[in-house]
Amino acid sequence: MKASTSIILMAKQPQRGRVKTRLAKDIGQSAALRFYRFCFCRMLSCLSTMAHSHNILISLAPDKAAIDKSWRKNNAYAPFSNLNFIKQGKGDLGARLINALRAAPKGAVIFIGADCPDITKHDLIAAEKLLSSHDFVIGPAYDGGYWLIGFSARIRREKIFKNIRWSSQFAFEDSLSQMNGYRVGILEHKYDIDTGNEYSKFLQKK
Repeated sequence: MKASTSIILMAKQPQRGRVKTRLAKDIGQSAALRFYRFCFCRMLSCLSTMAHSHNILISLAPDKAAIDKSWRKNNAYAPFSNLNFIKQGKGDLGARLINALRAAPKGAVIFIGADCPDITKHDLIAAEKLLSSHDFVIGPAYDGGYWLIGFSARIRREKIFKNIRWSSQFAFEDSLSQMNGYRVGILEHKYDIDTGNEYSKFLQKK
């Protein structure tokens, strides 16, 4: 029987002053929290429609939020309380991605973040399809990072998450360098919303 693809959402518990801190400098902490909560719930809703055919993991920080279910009783999160929340663990983003990779069962693995408002179910299916003929798949962001990264069932190379200049314009470039010699599928560019200008453009599109 073919192993199901795992889709892992890397997220933070929505808390004022703890999420979208760069964006908050431009639009304020309350507005940044509302935006993050919108993106987070949107992704949870998308993933919940795929839970019957995929392994869905929500890798959450801080760790105590993955264990404590009380905050998920909020009306905004209650419909998704049955999803599998796991602890992100300690270390930089690379170390936390490796923790989640190790937690995923056998099969392909796709990682996404909770703060890109344009990710759709179609994007996830397209990434999964690419992994049937590629070793890795990656979705570049216009700021030099990436909004999705995936591993085929054939390869789980933790090195992909090491020696990366996280939260910089070089994260995508560094990751591609770690994939040298492998077959890599490239998805379309998307925007991360980290500045007031990007946020304004998002509101105009909405």
